[in-house]
Amino acid sequence: MKKILLLGLMMLFTLMVACESDTTPQNGSNNDDIVSENGENGETEWLVLTLEELAAFDGRDGRRGIIAYEGYLYDVSNSSLWPNGTHRPGVTAGNDLTIALNNNTRHGAEMLDRIPRIGELVE
Repeated sequence: MKKILLLGLMMLFTLMVACESDTTPQNGSNNDDIVSENGENGETEWLVLTLEELAAFDGRDGRRGIIAYEGYLYDVSNSSLWPNGTHRPGVTAGNDLTIALNNNTRHGAEMLDRIPRIGELVE
């Protein structure tokens, strides 16, 4: 019984180590565009993307869905309102939605309070 328990603990530890070491971003880029919020290694990762890089996060085919608004990035990947990266026709992940949200008569930027802010959009 002790051998089985020890073997199980060793497998669990191996799995935990393997999961912690997988830090590859979902877009396949290197880690140069991901820094912590304070610029050092920390728990909160802060994503920094250009508009061109943002386009890769369109939420399609299992890719992460990210939108931008007024210079900040928001992760819509886990939102049921953004299936496959689309909120409604013409409103898709991988884009800067600042103008669209500011001109929207149904709802505006207050809806972003429900979505995790994960980074910033840069020139």
